[in-house]
Amino acid sequence: MRKTAIIVGELKSRYSVGRALQQNERTGYI
Repeated sequence: MRKTAIIVGELKSRYSVGRALQQNERTGYI
């Protein structure tokens, strides 16, 4: 159970970071 929770947390953090990068590319802010 703990391993799955950690994996889900990592996926969520990576997804949020990827989304932020996409937003920065759209606005042209790096």
